[in-house]
Amino acid sequence: MTKVIKPTTLLNKVVSTTATDNNVIWNPAYQYTENDIVSVIEANLAYGQIRLSQAFAAEITRYIVGLGSSFTDAIEFLQTPYLGRMYGDINNSGTLDLSDATTALNSNAGLNITLDAYTWIYSVLIPEIQARAALDATNGTNYNSLLEVVNSQSSLINGVLYQCLVSGTSSLPPPLDKDNWFKIGPANPAAMFDREVSTHTTQTTGPLTVVIAAGFVNSLSLFGLSGDSVTVTVTNGSSGPPVYGPVTISLDGTIISDWYQYFFEPSTALSDLTLTDLPPYVDAYITVSIAGTNVACGVLDIGTAYDLGDAEYGAKVTITDYSKKLTDEFGTTTFVKRSNARRITLDCMIDNVQINKVFTVLKSLTATPVTWIGTNATGYEPLNVFGWFEDVGITVSYPTKSLCSLTIQGLSE
Repeated sequence: MTKVIKPTTLLNKVVSTTATDNNVIWNPAYQYTENDIVSVIEANLAYGQIRLSQAFAAEITRYIVGLGSSFTDAIEFLQTPYLGRMYGDINNSGTLDLSDATTALNSNAGLNITLDAYTWIYSVLIPEIQARAALDATNGTNYNSLLEVVNSQSSLINGVLYQCLVSGTSSLPPPLDKDNWFKIGPANPAAMFDREVSTHTTQTTGPLTVVIAAGFVNSLSLFGLSGDSVTVTVTNGSSGPPVYGPVTISLDGTIISDWYQYFFEPSTALSDLTLTDLPPYVDAYITVSIAGTNVACGVLDIGTAYDLGDAEYGAKVTITDYSKKLTDEFGTTTFVKRSNARRITLDCMIDNVQINKVFTVLKSLTATPVTWIGTNATGYEPLNVFGWFEDVGITVSYPTKSLCSLTIQGLSE
């Protein structure tokens, strides 16, 4: 049976991980030299850690309305939806401070706030709000209770590495200082959650253990694996009883067909693992533990699996090689080895009554890297890939059956 796993967000769901950050945390007072690498937990910056509650946003809107200047962009800015709430930049002092967050919020939320609007926010809006908040505070109003702190669990998937371009210090954190810092990728604990197979969370000595407050899901997929085995446990609640497992799956995919293979050929390790039989509990907690030495994981993904029909014979998997091969005028070829990716083409037979459901699911996954399971049969693991669909088509071939054709491009490994 061919399946696709529609992912659920991991934001604020990663409870813990044994992976550690391999780089120092950015310090604004430190004198960095060129090529220094630092780790920035972006969720711990002011614009990611604390946001406006609905009540505080209403109070700010009331202040803005009382001002004489145009406030359209400011209201739009302050009311930017983020996880169902207002998104703002506030330090925990009880006064509003947006000076470090406007650029970041502008790019993250897709707003188009002009430089003039920035100037107006800095010079008119913020001082006015601070003055009125201070005045109201003297009259017994305390707005600290209206601030809401984002769950710090989000920091486990928001760690980012930056490389120093210019020696010295900077008062702005690297995400907001593109002149002095260059983003090079996720920090080690966050690498397995960035939806890129080529970036790995690593740990020298296993087990590498991750706990996720998954909620209502039925599937788990792991790509870019390295280790001896994977153990998966699902509990009903953080300290509740196990409702699945612990189940341990060996990553030894060796299949012996003759004595020479048994004695002389190296073992074949599995780099991918998919499970689609997890019990869907509203308060499910999933614990994934990768055992071994020098363990690694490129992608950990959870979600809901949808059937796409039965795979037909003729499925094809190819390798896209991104290496460079250069041949000079004398015929000498040099190679620069780079990543590669899988590309899969297959046809699935589906019931006609499922056409609309399959089409709706596929339509919701446009330009989205997800887990595609060609088949769960042993030995056909290359037909499972983490990537996006390049092309999909449904042909109504028979009165009760139709043919769904898929072309899946995997991410580089």
